[in-house]
Amino acid sequence: MTLTPYFWLIIPLIAAWILIWPRWTRGLYAMVCYIPVAGIISLKLYTAVWTKELLDFLFIMPAYISFIVHPDVWRRVKLQIPRIALVCMGTLVVLVLIEAFNPHILNWRVAAIGIKVWLFYLPLMVLGYYWIETEKQLVRLLRLLVVLAWIPTLVGFVEFVGSHWFGYRPFMTLFYGPMADAATQGFVFFSLGDGTLIRIPSTFAFSTQYMNYLTAMTTFSYAHMRSESASGWKLFGSLSFYWILLATYLSGSRAAFVITPLLVIALCLYDRPGLRSIPKVVGSLVLIYFALKLPTLVLSAKQWTQQQSNSINTLRQNTTFTQHSQMPVTKTKSEFTPTPPKETADINFHIWSRMMKSLIVDHGYNVGYLNISSAFHGSLIGKGVGMNTGAARYAVPDPSKLSGFENYYAKTYVELGVLGFSVIVLLLGSIWISGFRIYWNLSDGPSRQMAAAIGAFLATFILYNFKGVMIDFDPINVYFWLMAGLLFKLPLLTQL
Repeated sequence: MTLTPYFWLIIPLIAAWILIWPRWTRGLYAMVCYIPVAGIISLKLYTAVWTKELLDFLFIMPAYISFIVHPDVWRRVKLQIPRIALVCMGTLVVLVLIEAFNPHILNWRVAAIGIKVWLFYLPLMVLGYYWIETEKQLVRLLRLLVVLAWIPTLVGFVEFVGSHWFGYRPFMTLFYGPMADAATQGFVFFSLGDGTLIRIPSTFAFSTQYMNYLTAMTTFSYAHMRSESASGWKLFGSLSFYWILLATYLSGSRAAFVITPLLVIALCLYDRPGLRSIPKVVGSLVLIYFALKLPTLVLSAKQWTQQQSNSINTLRQNTTFTQHSQMPVTKTKSEFTPTPPKETADINFHIWSRMMKSLIVDHGYNVGYLNISSAFHGSLIGKGVGMNTGAARYAVPDPSKLSGFENYYAKTYVELGVLGFSVIVLLLGSIWISGFRIYWNLSDGPSRQMAAAIGAFLATFILYNFKGVMIDFDPINVYFWLMAGLLFKLPLLTQL
């Protein structure tokens, strides 16, 4: 009897539950190790929709259950998440469950998907609070996150160089096989003068996930760089910070050229702004220039290599001819010196700046403002959970019957109505404001640097949600709530 490939997933599933059951924190560590490579597995099993939930089944669900059945672990530490945030979370849970019975919902599967997307990751805030117990553990966590970030960034860099050397479609097809079209979202690229901006998914299912992951890692690498006392790790943190910035610009996301510099500025503003912050901002801008010119450098290197190879072949042919004819052949230096390669992939800055203006002004206005304005013309009680959720398209025969607002806050209004919109705004606002107070009151040290990084990270994605439903996408749906919980624990770490 032949076993299907999916059968073998039972083995790691059982192993994960056995490993995590006695200690729920293992689930969180395994989760952050799995996230950088999750997309490869998802793409490998692309035809099975359920494989997109492997992160939940393998790590998050067993961590939840283990946390509940081991109360001695968390009863000894008082939960100090702000009351207003807890009330908002409780209200959100009740409201989502009520909206699951909204008559506008197309079927029960849409409602189930909506409930999962809204509520499944919220408890990570509580687990994140109890996860780290000392500042030493916090430093080790930052080291782990930054070391792991080198895996997708190196893969992404290879994909970028390979796509410009061998061709975008051929190289991505070689890398992903039949799933290349899905990973690149149809081999999408943007022409910018003689150059192109191509989508790079790296080890993720698509490029937006990769870009969001890099945005999160930018904040954590900054905290790692600023909080390390060991000189070797500090140097590694600095190198990782700028390397991750470059990888973000190479991801092919247009938004990266807007979000990432703003994130760097936010990190510098948190970190006591002064003259020492200028090199970081300047470095971010220099990396933008380098990222836009890198395709030209790759093609120039390719042309130079080809010319060198042709010259060597010509030399060998002439040498062979000379040996056979026994006649000396003299070649001038110019015949063996390749001409400088011509730039053929130069990204036009004028066109690039126009694209950025369109992204900030036009796209920001259309998605950021008009989406919310249009959503507010709908029902005050909403259409029900799942009716504006991307994953719900798998649960309906005609996805066009679902709403398609890209703005997270417009989606909230469409699904949960005015009450749900108010709860979400209050929840996110209270988390960030309380987190800023924590940062302000902490003294210098790893906890303060982590508070600054998480604060900048939360603020970035609260604003970025105007552009898209980023908090619904992996891995931000995990990192956002997990790091929010860790943020509220930081004052206690300084006392231990």
